[in-house]
Amino acid sequence: MKNYCVKIKYVAEQIRGVSYKPEDISDIKSDDHIPLLRANNIQKGQLCLKDLVYVDCKKVQKKQHILPNDILICASSGSKDLVGKAIKICTPGFTFGAFCKVLRPSGVVDPDYFSAFFQSERYKFNISNSAIGININNIRSEHLDDMSLPLPSKEEQRQKAKVINKLNEIIEKKQNQIFYLEQIIKSRFMEMFGNAVLNDKHWDVKPLLQLSSLITNGNTPAGGSENYVSTGVMFLRSQNIWRKTIDLKDIVFIDQKTHENLKRSNLQNKDILITKTGRINTENSSLGRAAIFYGKNGSANINGHVYLVRIKGTVLPEFVLEVLTSKEYRDYIRKVCVGGIDKRQINLEHVEQFPIILPPIDLQNQFVSFIKKIDKSKLAVQKSIEQLEILKKSLMQEYFG
Repeated sequence: MKNYCVKIKYVAEQIRGVSYKPEDISDIKSDDHIPLLRANNIQKGQLCLKDLVYVDCKKVQKKQHILPNDILICASSGSKDLVGKAIKICTPGFTFGAFCKVLRPSGVVDPDYFSAFFQSERYKFNISNSAIGININNIRSEHLDDMSLPLPSKEEQRQKAKVINKLNEIIEKKQNQIFYLEQIIKSRFMEMFGNAVLNDKHWDVKPLLQLSSLITNGNTPAGGSENYVSTGVMFLRSQNIWRKTIDLKDIVFIDQKTHENLKRSNLQNKDILITKTGRINTENSSLGRAAIFYGKNGSANINGHVYLVRIKGTVLPEFVLEVLTSKEYRDYIRKVCVGGIDKRQINLEHVEQFPIILPPIDLQNQFVSFIKKIDKSKLAVQKSIEQLEILKKSLMQEYFG
């Protein structure tokens, strides 16, 4: 039987989030309050229950209670990367805020199939082209209502959803393997060196400035994105710097002349990069993320939202990176950074004065060798995930177009 498409408004009810008064919200859990889901609770296709706040149950209308199989969508955000992000809620007991919407599927569509649609490139493309606004990106009700959903028979929906769910299950297990391997590294670090901020093992400590031949931030050339070219020198921005990882999916390029004009921030192999501005409420928040650049000398540059730290030979960059990306150091950065909740910053003097413990170099070498062994295992798992993601993308294209 040939598939046909329907508008989402015919298979799901759209419900807007509510803006609650400050006096109705608490950050303390209690029996007379219900968890309030906001845009920041949607992370990497999963429900993140960190930084929850709670709203007085008496202020929540019946329709605002999230039901199992509801699709929670970020409908308004200052970040175009966040707006439109969607997850299926599997358990009741939540409500949702003003910057979110809920789509509640009817019996016409299989809930798992409906949920899979919001992972598809078709959905992402439509949302990317629909989100409007200058500083704030918004999704209007009609953007979702009028979106076209391929709708095969109910049995076909179930079969396709079963395949996607199985792939997601395998991918999640492999992601958990990576998380487990990272925890092994953290445990070994604590065993060998203790708390990097409290310095409970009483190592010598020096400010990062004394361990570096250069600490500087990049520059954004006049004209901003007008300087970007289709090919040339990689120009790394804060969205490219993650915890121990440089992500090149959204990389931009500058020409050789611009690169030479920004000579001071030309990258060298094993430079440490640290994000300068952003939020710091979760482990992957945009402020204070750090990674090592392993490319060739002079093959990349950075913009004004990224710091470059070039370590001297007295300490290993890989060891310093482990210090900077520890949970204890993230808490330390939260204390020293400046600015408001949504726009915080690490100043240059903060970076220069970052205290770094200095255990003997032979212990550092032992630890770095251990990291390299674990990283080989992580790389094998990551390649497997990438292959599964390619397969999933191909199937999603087949199912949803």
